[in-house]
Amino acid sequence: MFRLDNDNLRAIILMIAASSAFAMKDGFVKSFGGLYPITEILSAQYTFQFLLFLPLLLIRYGPSKIFPKKLFLQLLRGISAIIAVAFFYYSISNIPLADATALVFISPLVITALTPMTFGDKVGVRRWCAVIIGFCGILIIIKPGFEEINTGTFAAVAAGIIYAFFQIITRKLSDEEVPLVTAFFTSAVGCVIANLFLLNNFIIPSPVDGIIFAGIGLLVAVGQLSLILSLATAPPVVVAPFGYSTIIVAIAIGYFVFGDIPDLIAMTGIIILILTGIYIAIRESKSEQKRGRIQ
Repeated sequence: MFRLDNDNLRAIILMIAASSAFAMKDGFVKSFGGLYPITEILSAQYTFQFLLFLPLLLIRYGPSKIFPKKLFLQLLRGISAIIAVAFFYYSISNIPLADATALVFISPLVITALTPMTFGDKVGVRRWCAVIIGFCGILIIIKPGFEEINTGTFAAVAAGIIYAFFQIITRKLSDEEVPLVTAFFTSAVGCVIANLFLLNNFIIPSPVDGIIFAGIGLLVAVGQLSLILSLATAPPVVVAPFGYSTIIVAIAIGYFVFGDIPDLIAMTGIIILILTGIYIAIRESKSEQKRGRIQ
């Protein structure tokens, strides 16, 4: 168990703030209802992130840190990030926000399943059981055989799988790269890719929508910074479970803004997924403590 001292409490608040910012950003994206191309939304998001992280990086570390030590892995991380986000934005345009958000949380299950191959770490029986139960939760949310599966469902699952690889790369970078450098380089890669695809597919937003675009960028930046500060303030075993507050906020936004109410079957799957994800996060953090990765 962890002691709820001031640092832990601050880290938990930051994680909840990050999760809430991400969920609110997703609500804004869904509110466009497919009016703007995904590339335009991605362009606004990543350009805003880039313009925020660049001065922060220069002020904190100077120009030398702009060029990362692990360039290839940083490129892979940036590419995987924008692909995962693109799939997710497509999904929330086609299925309820809560369902899409929950399905993306397949990523901890995928990471755990791939751990023996990617890191050479042993996964115990209890974590394997949690992975299997978690995948059952995913199937309950999808409800295969009971209704036609929307392409948005496949997109959300794809986003979660790609996000798992994004997190694996992040973990491989964590020992050698400064978190702010990694966040900046991911925003730079996303900014370049999104704007390249935007060149022939741009719709001039209305003044109100322009403000929403700025809000999306701001919420992403706030979420990213809060996440970085949270993980820097307390161990993952303390803060990781509170990352699932994203799903709770997404359910609230879906209900109050879009009138989407998850049915009992979907809620059962979501609860199973949250509980197994929290269990895996706690077990993984304890395993890392035993290996001496968390001081």
